[in-house]
Amino acid sequence: HPVHGIQTSDGGYVLVGKSADASGATDGFVLKVKARPGAMNAWVGPDSFQSGEWAQSVGTRGGLDGMNNVVETTNGVLIGAGFQAANNGKVHRYWASYDLQTGTKRWEAQVPSPQSNKISAFESLSPTRDGGVIVTGVLNAAPGSFEGFKSYGNPVDGQAFVAYYSAEQVSGTSAPGAPTWQTLIPNGMSGKSVRELPGDGAGFIAGVAGMEGEAPYLVRLSATGAIEWQQAYDNHGELTDVAVLSENGTLQGFVIVGHTGGPAGGIDGSITKVSPTGTVVWESLVGNPVGGTGPFAGLGAGNPQLIFDECWGVQGTIDGGAIVGCGT
Repeated sequence: HPVHGIQTSDGGYVLVGKSADASGATDGFVLKVKARPGAMNAWVGPDSFQSGEWAQSVGTRGGLDGMNNVVETTNGVLIGAGFQAANNGKVHRYWASYDLQTGTKRWEAQVPSPQSNKISAFESLSPTRDGGVIVTGVLNAAPGSFEGFKSYGNPVDGQAFVAYYSAEQVSGTSAPGAPTWQTLIPNGMSGKSVRELPGDGAGFIAGVAGMEGEAPYLVRLSATGAIEWQQAYDNHGELTDVAVLSENGTLQGFVIVGHTGGPAGGIDGSITKVSPTGTVVWESLVGNPVGGTGPFAGLGAGNPQLIFDECWGVQGTIDGGAIVGCGT
């Protein structure tokens, strides 16, 4: 079950997510495939790998393991991040670095919660212009509180954090130690997405799930991790991703996506545009599409109470707009 993917500097693609292990529990996976000119899709079977294609499994038999996100840094370092069960069954933040062409593991590490009786996970990371990475996720969560991530669900306990690791820390052949800085987000349960802002030393924006049943947040942080503002969005529903809107290198604002209960029942995709200072510019619900291609051609509107639309990803475009990826 892939949950995140990127295009890489060599024109290929890397996917990460979850797969079933022999016991029926979940493992994480990392899959690298090459671009196939003219192909709209590709099937990569276990015996059909080509040069520059590889797969790695992450996890322990019977444990709760998964990969939530993957990046290639500006220095060409490939890093996947998620969670892994330790020998005692405790789930910890986990990440690993791989050689882009061969899949050889350069380093890996479990990162336990500060509270030794709690569990943790990385949810998202992004490359920074200086070759480092900015990461977010959940720590100090109660054991058993991870239903999952992405389309598997969300944590139901914990504390959100944002941390920065420098290029020197992530570019070597040994796993990083403590981050350059780490910030705990007040009233935040888990960090869903984090992005660097345009401009030298401009800082970062993080999308954060609130505590169970509460509104999500955007949190703007300085380049050194200080919280500059934190704003809740009561009408948005569940937050899954955030994108930075910029044009010609100038910050125009942010877009957050996710989903919420539709006015006629069911679930609608939720898109909210936010100003650079955190105020709502507009809010929109999307979904219940009529028609489509292939077997969906001619599909009617259906019963909105039975239709679930969910938006899972957003990416800013060069002209200050954004593209949103949703499912129905």
